[in-house]
Amino acid sequence: MFGSRKKNYKILDIQSAGRKKIRRTLSSNIKGPAPVLIIFPLLLFVITGVVLFFKSYIMTEAYFNIRKVVISNNHFYSKKDIIEAADIKNGQNIFSVELKEIAGNIESLPNIAAARVTRRIPDTVFVKVYEREAVAQVESGRFYLVDEEGFVLEPVYNVRKDDIPVIKGREIAGLVPGSKINDPQICTAIKLISHTLDVMVRAYVNPRDVDISDDTEIRMVINKGVVTRFQRKNFDQNMEKLVNRLVKIVQDSVQKNKTVESIDMRFDRVPVKFKEKGA
Repeated sequence: MFGSRKKNYKILDIQSAGRKKIRRTLSSNIKGPAPVLIIFPLLLFVITGVVLFFKSYIMTEAYFNIRKVVISNNHFYSKKDIIEAADIKNGQNIFSVELKEIAGNIESLPNIAAARVTRRIPDTVFVKVYEREAVAQVESGRFYLVDEEGFVLEPVYNVRKDDIPVIKGREIAGLVPGSKINDPQICTAIKLISHTLDVMVRAYVNPRDVDISDDTEIRMVINKGVVTRFQRKNFDQNMEKLVNRLVKIVQDSVQKNKTVESIDMRFDRVPVKFKEKGA
């Protein structure tokens, strides 16, 4: 009787050990690396397929074709000019256009300083341009408009424009719209004129001509024929200070009801010549 009980105990031990082995096997199959190696590639495959399908869809679907181009802040160039320069075509897929490339194309126009291009899904491209403004005209055979940075603008004139200061006294070759002037003498003259652009300055100092033909001085005719003279030495470093001083002199003369004929800014004690009354 006791022998049969021992055999039953052995059978139970064997069955228990078998169940533990099965559990360990199942556990290793579930928690091991095998499912990870299967699931992640499968997931990646599915995601890649969705992305490729979506990309193929939006690049070919007519719903995303450009139907409208909105141009803003343009004054000199027409909407047609800017669209032609941008090389944007109606019917082109809105996702196929490179915004930076379009901006670069527009900025190749001589009078454009910068362009900002955005898109609005599904079919509209927005272009905002920032045009260069003429601050002077360089006389060199013809009259070339230039901005504060020295870029030559469109158009080029055969006769001077009365409302824009003229820089004269220096012949420069190769002036074409879109090019930048690097001549130091002309750059100094442009900078001088730019210092007078403030409304409060222009009320008293309104440049008409800047003559840079003399190597020792710069002559600027302001207002109604008032000749002002500046010494070239250290002029660039003292330019703002000298312009402010010039404004003060003219302002004082207006307050005293005196008409100025010439102002010599080459000296510390500025000689000011006034016109005689009745002259």
